[in-house]
Amino acid sequence: LMFLNRHLRYQILILKMDDREELGTLNTLRRIIIPLLLSISIGFLSYNILAPVLGFPQSFIKFGSDEFLRFMGGYTLLCTIPMIFTFTIFSFFISGNWLLDDAGVVYYIESKKYRKPGDIEPISIWSSSLIKGIAGISSILTFTSFFLSVDLSGFVKGDNIIILIFGAFMLITMFWGTPFLTTFCYMLFAISTMDFSLSENTQKLYDLLQRKGYDITPHKLTNLYPSGYQPSND
Repeated sequence: LMFLNRHLRYQILILKMDDREELGTLNTLRRIIIPLLLSISIGFLSYNILAPVLGFPQSFIKFGSDEFLRFMGGYTLLCTIPMIFTFTIFSFFISGNWLLDDAGVVYYIESKKYRKPGDIEPISIWSSSLIKGIAGISSILTFTSFFLSVDLSGFVKGDNIIILIFGAFMLITMFWGTPFLTTFCYMLFAISTMDFSLSENTQKLYDLLQRKGYDITPHKLTNLYPSGYQPSND
């Protein structure tokens, strides 16, 4: 939509990535966190809305009872399965942003009317900024709402120390470990898969841009001086 603004001048650029092939730990974590937060939001929102409607218990008194099994069935059906499904879908769409960044596709934009410097940013920043805001706020709200609406004390009730330890282990695993660790492992696999085919996918993206009339010549923006010019060290 910004590119349709008649008061702005823009240009799609391809940055020369040189030999920068390593993604880095911080960038890897950033790519994992957004689908993770989105999937958590959808999963717990689904449970918070549908569990009361479908009559699944949101608490139980005795660990291992029929009520406990119905509670776990509702959590698996209404939270875990939607969570797995949604982070698979989200990772598929978000991977397009990753490819734009890995291929060095950016845009330069400046005002035709107002006296201010132009700006160069990744194209992926449009969608990623919006998604980050939605993912962060919604995950906090849905996660908090879930723990306020359900009673998980049944996991740690009883006199048998073995049952208490096992219940505490299940509590941590099912409601903390599963949402985070499952998504984390899946996204690492998705990122590794993309890295394996990065060169091929990047060339396909360049070919598509070229067919659309864009210049795909790589630019090195740090080369600010004309050929042969030696800047002063003063």
